[in-house]
Amino acid sequence: MNTRHFLLSIVPLLSGFAAATAVAGDGKSFSTSQQSTTSVEDLGVIEEEAAVKFRGDVSTVGTYTSNAKLTGNHASGDFLFFPTVEGGVNAKLGKGFTFDLDAKIESAVYSRFDERSFIGYSATTTLDWRPKPNLPRIYIGAEPYRYDSYDNGGLISQAIGLTAGTDWGFGFNNGNTLAFFGYSFTHYYADPGIDTLSQNRVLAGITHHIAPKLYGQLIYAFQHSNYDEVSRRDLRHIAIVNLSYQINAHLFTTLSGNFVDNDSTQLRASYQSAGASLGLTWQF
Repeated sequence: MNTRHFLLSIVPLLSGFAAATAVAGDGKSFSTSQQSTTSVEDLGVIEEEAAVKFRGDVSTVGTYTSNAKLTGNHASGDFLFFPTVEGGVNAKLGKGFTFDLDAKIESAVYSRFDERSFIGYSATTTLDWRPKPNLPRIYIGAEPYRYDSYDNGGLISQAIGLTAGTDWGFGFNNGNTLAFFGYSFTHYYADPGIDTLSQNRVLAGITHHIAPKLYGQLIYAFQHSNYDEVSRRDLRHIAIVNLSYQINAHLFTTLSGNFVDNDSTQLRASYQSAGASLGLTWQF
């Protein structure tokens, strides 16, 4: 598997971890997709909020995976770090509309296979509409990104993704448990062109408030990807289990495990991967 295909495989794991750990301080906001950390917000919240909110996030995740080369076996174990700096702004436009802008610099640093290390730059703009607080959110978005290799400084992949989707969550168990669901369609216009693809994603999860400042979460996602310029179709199953503890108003830590099963019409793109991570996030 070449570096580009590896990158497209590992990025959903990063996004999955971000989704699994995006629990707001009051436990009322959760992220359910690759969109911003306001993907599913205000569930059951009645109080008035500020029209414009700024946010920042600095995090690092340490992950062990038994299949770093994604070769289909587990003989390429490696320990990876994923430092990330992220910032954004969310503005309520009235009539149920919200605009969100999120910018991120992320990196993957390999301990053993350092030639695979890369740095990425991305931004996501999202316009969403929620007619009432308890109804599903409908959104459209655009996400340009670029990934470069640390090894030679060259371009790995760059693209812009255009997305339309919906998600919804509801609380129960006296407000201690939240179930959420989402669907999105994204078309990526990529350079090099062989990475151009259309992707359908379905996601479901549940978050439970176990104890004061302690949250548990299970996430399952299914992705269907169809490539435009090559004869390739991928079916990917992603499962994530997550335990988050809020240390204080700005700092929380997360223990996470994930399993990915990717079935592709291209033999070298078929693989299974298991990973575990311990992350520390500072929000301001």
